[in-house]
Amino acid sequence: MWAFLFFLFVCAVIFAVIWSYHTANLQKRAWAAFAARYQMNFIPAQGLQPPALNGQIKDRSVNIYAQPVISPEGRQSLYSVVEVFLNNVPDELFVVSSTGFADFQNDIDLPQPFAIDNVDWPRDVMARTLEDEDPVAWFQSDKEYIRTLRQFMEMPFDTALVCDRNQAFLVVRTPDPLTDPNKINRIIGKLFDYAAVYDKRKPNTEKASAKPEPEEIPQPEEKITKPKPDKETAPDLFESKDTPEL
Repeated sequence: MWAFLFFLFVCAVIFAVIWSYHTANLQKRAWAAFAARYQMNFIPAQGLQPPALNGQIKDRSVNIYAQPVISPEGRQSLYSVVEVFLNNVPDELFVVSSTGFADFQNDIDLPQPFAIDNVDWPRDVMARTLEDEDPVAWFQSDKEYIRTLRQFMEMPFDTALVCDRNQAFLVVRTPDPLTDPNKINRIIGKLFDYAAVYDKRKPNTEKASAKPEPEEIPQPEEKITKPKPDKETAPDLFESKDTPEL
């Protein structure tokens, strides 16, 4: 009996190791493909360190990296983090986040909570600032700010809007290793739309849109030998292309 249980334990460990390696390899390929498509800096995985990438997409800074997160039960997991920066930084200091980013809020430890009496103000958010700051006035200066914040907070991830006068960015965090470059593209496309509102640019209406182009991204290891498709026909490169829209 004990020998059989030990055998099952060994098999489970071997399967976990193989699955972790497989997932890490898919993540590396997806992140490398995304970095190549948008000419970003790709930092390959080294040892136990996961890959990362950073750079500019249509004149907007973007970071993607992995972050270890410790659960309340003490378990550590590796989360994927996507950051999209605003180009016009508000003269404010605050953090508004979903409750999933409680660890981030606790690390920053801003002392003054705030909320806004507005029907669109998202529920169950953590909003903090300093005692002598007034981010409420900034949020109320444009009706789209609060509405956009609510839409952002409804994304199925840990979400946060961070501003410290020197920089401001939208950040999402997910336990999903993001092994599909097209899913990364859709996430960043959403964040670009929200960032455009806070930058006072209307998304999808400017000739040079700040949003990444919603096209399929070929993975660098694969050689595509098919002729280029017509403009009306989207290339069929990924089995994962039917991932539901966010």
